[in-house]
Amino acid sequence: MSFYKELIPYAEKFGIKIACENIFQTTDSGIADGACADPSEFNKYIDDIANPYFTACLDLGHCNVTGRKAQNVLRTMGANRITALHIHDNDGFTDLHHLPLTVSMEWDEICKAIAEIGYKGNFTYEADGFLNAYSDEFIPTALKFMHDTGRYLISNIMNKQ
Repeated sequence: MSFYKELIPYAEKFGIKIACENIFQTTDSGIADGACADPSEFNKYIDDIANPYFTACLDLGHCNVTGRKAQNVLRTMGANRITALHIHDNDGFTDLHHLPLTVSMEWDEICKAIAEIGYKGNFTYEADGFLNAYSDEFIPTALKFMHDTGRYLISNIMNKQ
């Protein structure tokens, strides 16, 4: 926390926001929580810093890998803390970075939670694992599908407000 607080003057001087992210660790016995994996801990970090230049970037896939439902974490943290989302899907065991709606996460419920908390921040794909499956010639088609999937999710969020 003291390290982050030392960054405040630089963030203010240069007009940038610093986003902390929920992370996990891979250990010999499997996946373990990293910093901010627990939403109560994440809330404490953001609340203790209490500075508009610090915010939370909630990685929805990391929620799933650490055994948490992203929709519950969204509701626990709220839009007053979260101003950035990393959007991707995985199998709950490996951080696959796949396109939403293609693996195991409950996207209808996640969209509902995003709408409920009144989220207004960024919607950033972290779905490079999805693209890795395609040849260079097919990438434009895959990117179009990613775009259409994102628009579908945003529409789903808007319809739930």
